Amino acid sequence: MNVQPCVVPLLLFHLWSWSPAAAQQRPTPYQPEDPELYCTFFRAHSALDQQFQAGTASPGTTLASTASLYHISLDDLPKLTTEVRKFMTGLVAWEAQVQAYVAKQRAAKQLPDMKVMIDFQVQRQRLVIATHSQVHQALTPVSWSGLGAYIKGDYRRSLATGGGK
Repeated sequence: MNVQPCVVPLLLFHLWSWSPAAAQQRPTPYQPEDPELYCTFFRAHSALDQQFQAGTASPGTTLASTASLYHISLDDLPKLTTEVRKFMTGLVAWEAQVQAYVAKQRAAKQLPDMKVMIDFQVQRQRLVIATHSQVHQALTPVSWSGLGAYIKGDYRRSLATGGGK
């Protein structure tokens, strides 16, 4: 099974804490300040950035329409993209560390140490939080406010319906 790394901790959490009553109380999968919400947004923006770089973005999807969708200025979109690219580089390095550790444990026919796995999750959460802060610093106050409103509003709601772009 191939699951995106941002989803793995959520999957484990949801398997542990899911109940029908709790599911009815959660209209969207993330709370507005949940670092996982930002992680999914950074990944979605990275995927869109890759489409722009490859020239395969959907017809009508332009840098200007993306900036408008995100409620940021067109001048701030490259700043956001730069920070997201740094995030993705760090995330790829983190994923490689986790995979190497798990492969080492499998080779030794041992289960991964839960403390080590929790430490990995803490590292990843720190990466998300640091990127959140770096994006905040990189954008103008108006763009930061607009982006936050988009992520916590339309983007978060789109995740509940299976969108996420």
